[in-house]
Order: sequence, then C-alpha cells, then structure tokens
Amino acid sequence: QPTLDGYRNGYKGYEGMTLFHFMGNTYKFVIPKVIVTVISATITAYGFARFRFPLKKVFFMMMISTMIVPASVLTIPTYVMFRSFGWIDTYYPLIVPSLFATKGFFVFMMIQFFRGIPKEIDEAAKIDGCNSFQILVQILTPLCKPAIFSVIIFRFMWTWNDFFTDLIYINSVRKYPVSLGLRMA
Repeated sequence: QPTLDGYRNGYKGYEGMTLFHFMGNTYKFVIPKVIVTVISATITAYGFARFRFPLKKVFFMMMISTMIVPASVLTIPTYVMFRSFGWIDTYYPLIVPSLFATKGFFVFMMIQFFRGIPKEIDEAAKIDGCNSFQILVQILTPLCKPAIFSVIIFRFMWTWNDFFTDLIYINSVRKYPVSLGLRMA
C-alpha cells in the first residue's frame, strides 16, 4: 500500500521544530561554508598556479596527498582539537576549516583552470598597472566563473548531504540540520 506518511512525518518535524527549522539551521552553515571555500580555494589556487616560491612542489604534493587520506582517519584528532577550542555543538567546526582551503579537490580544480588561462593576460594587466590582487579579482576571477560555479555546486551538495560530520559536532536537537532532523522524524 503506497502511503505519504514519510512526507507527513518529515514536514511535521520533531518536538515542535518543523522541517523548515532544520532547513534554516542547515543554511546557517552551508552558505558561509560555500562562500569561504570559494574564496580560500581561489586564492590558494592562484598562488600555486601563478607564483614561484620555495618548496612550491613540496607544498603542492602535500596538498594533493590530502585528497588520498580518508576523512574518517582525521575524525578523532579533529574532534579532540575542536573540543579543546570549545566548538562542539556549534557550527564553527563545519565552517572554520574551509577558511584554510582544506579541501584539496577544490584547490586542484581551480589550479587546473588557472593554468588554462594564458599568462600573457597577467603580464598585460601588470603593464596597465594592476598588482597581483587586482589581477586575481578584476581579471582572472571573471574568467574563472565556470570553475567557481562548479566549486559552489559541489561544496553545497556535499555539505548539505553530509550526515557524519554533522552528527559528530552538533549535539542539541535545536541546532540540527536537515540531515539529522529528518532522522528524528
């Protein structure tokens, strides 16, 4: 017998908190995480793609190697660290790591896109008086819109659908995102 009880229970929510409450909680950390990821990945990728600095290859290899390490290996150390900061049951553990371009996938994707843009554009901008930051913001970022939109879409979907990380760091039902709130219904 087909039934719509699952949908009714999902929208009804849990202990007076509806699905819309849980969705609002989800947006509280998903949107900042997406914005911060785009900014940090773009700046980091620009540095790797356009500048020469000592140990650049070593740092690049370290960044690439982070994509190999499963997230579950880092769960206990990061939990202990965030607990010592007093960030458990807040959205900080979900947002703050993105400030430091911790997802190597997004940085790698942006690096590859920057490498596809001719360096002559940078040189022309320098001749016109732009500094490195102006070149990134005013010239290269508009050219990178496809890669930036890809980062936005992937980061949004992966953060929205993440159940494990939310379960570890958020303890109070009032702060639950959709992924945990629907589990309660």
